[in-house]
Amino acid sequence: MMQKEVAQRLVALPRTKDYGILSVQTQLMSSPEYLFDVKPGSFSPPPKVTSAMVYVHFDKPALACSDKMLKTVVRKAFNQRRKKLSNALKSMIQGVDCSHYDLDVRAEEWTPDIYAEFAAYLEAQVSE
Repeated sequence: MMQKEVAQRLVALPRTKDYGILSVQTQLMSSPEYLFDVKPGSFSPPPKVTSAMVYVHFDKPALACSDKMLKTVVRKAFNQRRKKLSNALKSMIQGVDCSHYDLDVRAEEWTPDIYAEFAAYLEAQVSE
C-alpha cells in the first residue's frame, strides 16, 4: 500500500505525464499491478491523501547491464525530460555510434526495455 500518486507512477506507461525514472526502474525489475484505491476514511486518523494497493511481481530476468549504468542513463534522460535524448545524454554518447537508437525523441517516449538495451550497449562500448 502506498500513496495513490506514487502507485500511478509505478505503473505509468510511456508517453504519459506520470511516466518517469520510478516507472522505468520498477518496470525493468518487476511487473507492478495497480489493484485498487483505499479511501482516507479507511484509516484512523484519516490521512489527507488517497492510498492505493499495488502488487509487485518480481518476475523479470536479470538485466544485461549494471544497475549503475542503467540508473545513470535513466536519470540523465529524465533530469532534462523536455530535451531530446541526444542532448540529455550528450556527455555519455560522445564518440559512441548510437545511430541505431532514436535519440531525437524525449525521455518519456522510450520504453523500459529500450533503456535497458541502450544501457547495455553503452556499457559494452565503454569497456572496449
